[in-house]
Amino acid sequence: MTAIPAKVAGVEEVILVTPPSKDGSIAPAILIAADIAGVSRIFSVGGAQAIAALAFGTESVPRVDKICGPGNIYVFLAKKLVYGVVELTDCKGLPKWWLSPMHPPTPITPLRIYWRRRARRFVFGDPDH
Repeated sequence: MTAIPAKVAGVEEVILVTPPSKDGSIAPAILIAADIAGVSRIFSVGGAQAIAALAFGTESVPRVDKICGPGNIYVFLAKKLVYGVVELTDCKGLPKWWLSPMHPPTPITPLRIYWRRRARRFVFGDPDH
C-alpha cells in the first residue's frame, strides 16, 4: 500500500511486515505485489509485534526510520506507544467506514468507536510496573 510512494520518494530500502498464514507462510499474492512494488525485504510478523520490531529492531528485523501503513486497533495502539521513537506517517487504526456522521473524526475516534463496539471495559496498568 505504501511501497510504491516510498520508492517514488527515493527510499532505498523498503521493508514489508505481514502476518503469516496459519501454516507460517506468506500469501503468494502478497509476495507478488511486494515484488512488483519494489519491496526490498519481507518479514513474516504482524500486529503490535511488527510495530515494536520495526521501531526498536531485533536480531532479525532491522530498526527502521519510518513506519507507514494502516492496521487494526492493536497496531494503532502500538504506533501510539512508539511515537517519538520512530517517525510515523500516520496513526490510522480502524477502517474509515467505521466513522459515523454523528461523531466527527478526532485522533481518539478509532478508539472510541472500538470501545463502544467491542469492549465493555479496559484496564490500564501503570507503565512503570
